[in-house]
Amino acid sequence: MDFNKESRIFPIAVIREGRLKTQQQGMTLLEILIAMFVLTVGVLALLATQLQTVVAVREAEGQTIVAQAAQNLIEGMAINPVLCKNSIPGCEDVMLPGDSDDLIRRRNDAFRPQLKVNSKSETLSYRFSNPIKVRSCSKNAWCKKNKTDLNKRQILEDHLGKFEDTLFKGLPEADIYYIICNDKSGVKPTINNNVMQPNCNGGAKDPISIKVAWQQNVERSDGSGKVVYSYQVRVAE
Repeated sequence: MDFNKESRIFPIAVIREGRLKTQQQGMTLLEILIAMFVLTVGVLALLATQLQTVVAVREAEGQTIVAQAAQNLIEGMAINPVLCKNSIPGCEDVMLPGDSDDLIRRRNDAFRPQLKVNSKSETLSYRFSNPIKVRSCSKNAWCKKNKTDLNKRQILEDHLGKFEDTLFKGLPEADIYYIICNDKSGVKPTINNNVMQPNCNGGAKDPISIKVAWQQNVERSDGSGKVVYSYQVRVAE
């Protein structure tokens, strides 16, 4: 009786052992290559996502720095306005019907008035025709350090100089250009071959805009190895 039990158990053990052996299989070379390919694609996709995030963060940071600097400049322009009255040549372009002959702030520096400084005429206008590449105050004569007795032209230059210095220090790795012009198109500025294209389209009666464009090296680059960003804002009346 005991022998029969052992004889019944033994064949079953052999069958189970045989089944275990038939279930053990290794990976073929093709399967290994496919697994490696899938893993590589996944890693590359993750890296691409991270790089895109870095680029987006850098752009947002630059936009914030430029926007704050432009707002400070606009506030400076507001406290250093160009005043006009009917008896001043050129003011007729910006005066409104019914204005008295008292000095009135009308269309900030729209007619580019002149100020006599040491027998030399200086323009009292924040606007200029050609884009400027920003400089630090250490290399910019417009910055009036430790000076308190300033005329309107010097105040204007100090505002522009400090605006440039803020951008220069805020984005030290970028090439930054800007212009203040009349523009009604709203077309953003660009940079081609290290030259800013401001895309200003407007006359003296059109809104004044501050346009800034900067380029810097990033992981996602165009043929020149740099990406161009831009910011523009209109100066309130």
